[in-house]
Amino acid sequence: MAKPKLVVFDLDYTLWPFWVDTHVDPPFRKTRTGEVEDSSGRPVRLYQEVGAVMQRLRHDGILIAVASRTGEVEGANQLLRLFKLDQLLCQREIYTGSKITHFRRLQEGTGLHYNQMIFFDDEERNILEVGKLGVLTVLVPGGMTVKLLDDGLAEFSRRAAGGR
Repeated sequence: MAKPKLVVFDLDYTLWPFWVDTHVDPPFRKTRTGEVEDSSGRPVRLYQEVGAVMQRLRHDGILIAVASRTGEVEGANQLLRLFKLDQLLCQREIYTGSKITHFRRLQEGTGLHYNQMIFFDDEERNILEVGKLGVLTVLVPGGMTVKLLDDGLAEFSRRAAGGR
Protein backbone atom coordinates (compact mmCIF):
# COMPACT_ATOMS: atom_id res chain seq x y z
CA MET A 1 0.00 0.00 0.00
CA ALA A 2 1.50 3.32 -1.11
CA LYS A 3 1.71 5.97 1.59
CA PRO A 4 2.10 9.73 1.40
CA LYS A 5 5.42 11.22 2.47
CA LEU A 6 3.70 14.20 4.15
CA VAL A 7 0.33 14.78 5.80
CA VAL A 8 -0.66 18.41 6.37
CA PHE A 9 -3.39 19.63 8.70
CA ASP A 10 -5.23 22.89 9.00
CA LEU A 11 -5.66 23.92 12.66
CA ASP A 12 -8.99 25.65 13.34
CA TYR A 13 -11.94 23.25 13.20
CA THR A 14 -9.59 20.51 11.98
CA LEU A 15 -7.34 19.78 14.98
CA TRP A 16 -9.25 21.87 17.52
CA PRO A 17 -12.91 22.94 17.71
CA PHE A 18 -12.53 26.73 17.57
CA TRP A 19 -10.96 29.63 15.70
CA VAL A 20 -7.85 30.52 17.66
CA ASP A 21 -8.16 34.17 16.63
CA THR A 22 -11.77 34.73 17.76
CA HIS A 23 -13.25 31.96 19.96
CA VAL A 24 -10.58 31.70 22.66
CA ASP A 25 -8.44 34.22 24.53
CA PRO A 26 -4.66 33.84 24.33
CA PRO A 27 -2.29 33.51 26.02
CA PHE A 28 -2.84 29.88 26.95
CA ARG A 29 -1.47 27.89 29.88
CA LYS A 30 -1.45 24.43 31.40
CA THR A 31 -3.21 23.95 34.70
CA ARG A 32 -1.82 21.89 37.59
CA THR A 33 -3.82 18.94 36.26
CA GLY A 34 -2.24 19.26 32.81
CA GLU A 35 -5.30 20.69 31.07
CA VAL A 36 -4.89 23.60 28.66
CA GLU A 37 -6.95 26.73 29.25
CA ASP A 38 -7.15 30.21 27.80
CA SER A 39 -6.55 33.46 29.69
CA SER A 40 -10.21 33.48 30.81
CA GLY A 41 -9.84 30.04 32.38
CA ARG A 42 -11.90 28.28 29.72
CA PRO A 43 -10.72 24.76 28.82
CA VAL A 44 -9.14 24.42 25.39
CA ARG A 45 -8.99 20.96 23.85
CA LEU A 46 -8.08 19.12 20.70
CA TYR A 47 -10.65 17.02 18.91
CA GLN A 48 -10.81 13.67 20.68
CA GLU A 49 -9.04 11.53 18.07
CA VAL A 50 -6.22 13.92 17.13
CA GLY A 51 -3.74 12.19 19.43
CA ALA A 52 -4.45 8.79 17.87
CA VAL A 53 -4.17 10.28 14.36
CA MET A 54 -0.76 11.78 15.15
CA GLN A 55 0.53 8.60 16.76
CA ARG A 56 -0.54 6.58 13.74
CA LEU A 57 1.27 8.88 11.32
CA ARG A 58 4.38 8.89 13.47
CA HIS A 59 4.30 5.08 13.75
CA ASP A 60 3.97 4.81 9.95
CA GLY A 61 6.95 7.16 9.41
CA ILE A 62 4.89 9.82 7.64
CA LEU A 63 5.98 13.44 8.05
CA ILE A 64 3.45 15.83 9.60
CA ALA A 65 3.03 19.57 9.01
CA VAL A 66 0.42 22.25 9.62
CA ALA A 67 -0.85 25.00 7.34
CA SER A 68 -3.14 27.63 8.83
CA ARG A 69 -4.34 31.04 7.68
CA THR A 70 -4.97 32.35 11.18
CA GLY A 71 -3.85 35.82 12.13
CA GLU A 72 -3.24 34.61 15.70
CA VAL A 73 0.15 33.07 14.91
CA GLU A 74 1.54 33.31 18.44
CA GLY A 75 -1.54 31.71 19.99
CA ALA A 76 -1.60 28.90 17.43
CA ASN A 77 2.09 28.14 18.03
CA GLN A 78 1.56 28.28 21.79
CA LEU A 79 -1.26 25.72 21.55
CA LEU A 80 0.88 23.45 19.39
CA ARG A 81 3.57 23.58 22.11
CA LEU A 82 1.14 23.05 25.00
CA PHE A 83 -0.48 20.08 23.26
CA LYS A 84 3.05 18.80 22.40
CA LEU A 85 2.16 18.64 18.73
CA ASP A 86 5.11 20.88 17.83
CA GLN A 87 7.44 17.95 18.56
CA LEU A 88 5.76 15.93 15.81
CA LEU A 89 5.88 18.57 13.08
CA CYS A 90 8.51 18.80 10.37
CA GLN A 91 7.21 22.22 9.31
CA ARG A 92 4.68 24.90 10.29
CA GLU A 93 3.14 27.39 7.87
CA ILE A 94 0.96 29.67 10.01
CA TYR A 95 0.12 33.09 8.61
CA THR A 96 -2.70 34.83 6.75
CA GLY A 97 -3.00 34.48 3.01
CA SER A 98 -3.56 31.80 0.42
CA LYS A 99 -2.96 28.14 1.22
CA ILE A 100 -1.16 28.01 -2.13
CA THR A 101 1.67 29.99 -0.52
CA HIS A 102 1.66 27.64 2.47
CA PHE A 103 2.01 24.63 0.17
CA ARG A 104 4.70 26.20 -2.00
CA ARG A 105 6.74 26.74 1.16
CA LEU A 106 5.99 23.21 2.35
CA GLN A 107 7.23 21.88 -0.98
CA GLU A 108 10.37 24.01 -0.79
CA GLY A 109 11.03 23.04 2.83
CA THR A 110 10.51 19.32 2.41
CA GLY A 111 11.61 18.81 -1.18
CA LEU A 112 8.50 16.70 -1.73
CA HIS A 113 6.18 16.84 -4.71
CA TYR A 114 2.55 17.82 -4.21
CA ASN A 115 1.43 14.34 -5.27
CA GLN A 116 3.27 12.94 -2.23
CA MET A 117 1.06 14.93 0.17
CA ILE A 118 -2.39 14.72 1.76
CA PHE A 119 -4.09 17.81 3.18
CA PHE A 120 -6.92 17.76 5.74
CA ASP A 121 -8.99 20.95 6.15
CA ASP A 122 -12.50 21.92 7.20
CA GLU A 123 -12.99 24.61 4.55
CA GLU A 124 -14.15 23.70 1.07
CA ARG A 125 -12.37 26.70 -0.50
CA ASN A 126 -9.00 25.49 0.82
CA ILE A 127 -9.72 21.94 -0.33
CA LEU A 128 -10.47 23.15 -3.86
CA GLU A 129 -7.53 25.58 -4.01
CA VAL A 130 -4.89 23.14 -2.73
CA GLY A 131 -6.33 20.24 -4.73
CA LYS A 132 -5.50 22.12 -7.95
CA LEU A 133 -1.81 21.75 -7.06
CA GLY A 134 -2.08 17.96 -7.19
CA VAL A 135 -2.28 17.45 -3.43
CA LEU A 136 -4.84 14.87 -2.32
CA THR A 137 -7.28 16.88 -0.20
CA VAL A 138 -9.75 15.61 2.38
CA LEU A 139 -12.61 17.69 3.75
CA VAL A 140 -12.92 17.51 7.55
CA PRO A 141 -16.57 18.22 8.40
CA GLY A 142 -16.49 17.78 12.18
CA GLY A 143 -12.92 17.52 13.39
CA MET A 144 -10.11 15.15 12.53
CA THR A 145 -10.78 11.45 13.13
CA VAL A 146 -8.97 8.17 12.61
CA LYS A 147 -11.62 7.23 10.04
CA LEU A 148 -10.88 10.36 7.99
CA LEU A 149 -7.18 9.52 8.15
CA ASP A 150 -7.84 5.92 7.08
CA ASP A 151 -10.07 7.08 4.23
CA GLY A 152 -7.44 9.58 3.08
CA LEU A 153 -4.65 7.01 3.22
CA ALA A 154 -6.77 4.49 1.29
CA GLU A 155 -7.58 7.07 -1.40
CA PHE A 156 -3.90 8.03 -1.64
CA SER A 157 -2.95 4.37 -2.13
CA ARG A 158 -5.69 3.87 -4.72
CA ARG A 159 -4.53 6.90 -6.72
CA ALA A 160 -0.89 5.83 -6.48
CA ALA A 161 -1.89 2.45 -7.95
CA GLY A 162 -3.40 4.22 -10.95
CA GLY A 163 -7.02 4.50 -9.85
CA ARG A 164 -8.87 7.81 -9.95
